[in-house]
Amino acid sequence: MGLILTCVASAIVSLILPLLSLKTNRVAIQRLLIYVGAPVFGIGYFFFLKLYERLRGVDIDQSEAFITYFILFVLLLFIMYMCLQTLLFKKPFEDVFMSVLKALFFTLFFSGVLWGGISLILLAINFLLVVIDPKVYGYLAAWVFSFIAPIIFASNQFSFRSGEGADIENENRKSSIPSFFRVVLLYVMVPLTAIYGLVLILYLIRSPFQAPGGGNFHGIVLIFSVAVLFVYFSIQNVEGKVSQLFSLIFPKWAGVLSLYHLIIELREVYDLGIGYADYFLIVFCAYVILFAIVTSFVKREKLVVAPLVLAGVLFVSILPGVGFYPVTMKSQSRLLIKVLERNDMWEDQKMIPGAPATQQDRFIISTTLATLSTEGELQKVINDNFDVYDNTVFQNRTGFNAIFWYEPNDPGRDPVSGRPEYYEWYGPQSEVWKVDGADYVIPHLYFDFQMSEKYDGREQKYSLEDSSGATHFAEIMYVEADTLVRLTREDGQELLVVSMNEFIANKVTDVTKISLLTEDEMRLTTLFDGGSVTVVFQRLSASVTDESVTYSAEVYLLIDFS
Repeated sequence: MGLILTCVASAIVSLILPLLSLKTNRVAIQRLLIYVGAPVFGIGYFFFLKLYERLRGVDIDQSEAFITYFILFVLLLFIMYMCLQTLLFKKPFEDVFMSVLKALFFTLFFSGVLWGGISLILLAINFLLVVIDPKVYGYLAAWVFSFIAPIIFASNQFSFRSGEGADIENENRKSSIPSFFRVVLLYVMVPLTAIYGLVLILYLIRSPFQAPGGGNFHGIVLIFSVAVLFVYFSIQNVEGKVSQLFSLIFPKWAGVLSLYHLIIELREVYDLGIGYADYFLIVFCAYVILFAIVTSFVKREKLVVAPLVLAGVLFVSILPGVGFYPVTMKSQSRLLIKVLERNDMWEDQKMIPGAPATQQDRFIISTTLATLSTEGELQKVINDNFDVYDNTVFQNRTGFNAIFWYEPNDPGRDPVSGRPEYYEWYGPQSEVWKVDGADYVIPHLYFDFQMSEKYDGREQKYSLEDSSGATHFAEIMYVEADTLVRLTREDGQELLVVSMNEFIANKVTDVTKISLLTEDEMRLTTLFDGGSVTVVFQRLSASVTDESVTYSAEVYLLIDFS
């Protein structure tokens, strides 16, 4: 992963350095920037990644914070690359934006064709001649998209030697809008964006400050704002009333919706704290509001101000103190301690096991512990460090099972969409199972209660022998929307039948609280003449709709012939 990240960052730096070389007249410095700068940056960045992993004690592959830092860093570099072209070449930003957009499509298409073609050749060799290691396809993708793709992209950008006899006609062609894309912009994207925004306005009028569906609402508004930004920069070179009206109305439209979105988001983080997604939603909403203001007063010739403001926002997001990581960690730490104190689980600056009063408190404790643990901050906050994702360890440390899903406005299901909501229980995540002296273990059995009607009459059958050599059969049967575990002798005599539906009905009194069930509660032992059968649950999922509650489960069977 570190090598791929280095290649991506170095590729963008290699685009910026030739532009910076134009600011000096010294040939030696120009050559150093153009030919040596990117490799030196790449080597330095690679060693920085290794040092970061060692000092932080985290794997960058698993660190959500670092990957986010990297994405912000790359976006910042790329936006500065476009802005530098505008400032140094004296070209309108909309021309630069269109040239970059066309180059991206061109690069993705040809890189995809190149990678796909070589992969097909390798597949033919693998099937017909010699076996090829599957890792080769991943290495090939990394090589094509990290080395070849940047070269294709750079060849379709404005020449940084434009003052030395560059092909002016070819340079102008790079920023021209293809006829097909012009039609798509004017007659597809603009009308669809308008209808999309109208739906949001109607909701705003109908239900002010009551966001439905939580994350769904955030995503809907976010998509609209992104669509407005994309179409706005794309349509600037298109002459006509449609372009003028879009540029006049839609940025303000997006700004009003983003202000509303920002208020909703701030209300939510007051109760649940600031996570990474919350931070960026707040920052993005603030930028769209600024974008609406900037485009209202800045002339088209100065449009580069808008992406420069975005670059400033991205830069602030990676700064110490006010960036996304310190803000998120401080918010999550304070929220965790606040909830622990509220539930009498905080003593002498340490967390102690307890019983949180509400489902929301269990959810907050679970998610904040997970966030802090993943980023290596847990020890600093609660003076303890443990595997948050091992349910047994988690239960021992906190006194309850982890909960990683919670919808405060709808504890059961989504009444607006009608889609099912899911609740889950997980057993100890361990490779070592409690066999308890059984003669047979049948692992990895999957019961899908929702599919029982579809598979009515089918069965899974296992042949077993007791100590005397007599043959028995363990069967998993799907009958009349139920899942049955059945044990019979060789002659067909039935020894026992266990109904999974009956067991679940007896154990689960509130489907929204199945995550609170204990390990012992999710073990069912049934005796028969000559032994016992124990069903041990590893996972239980509930799918809740207005009409029904259906279950799926992963279990293993312990069969003992005593």
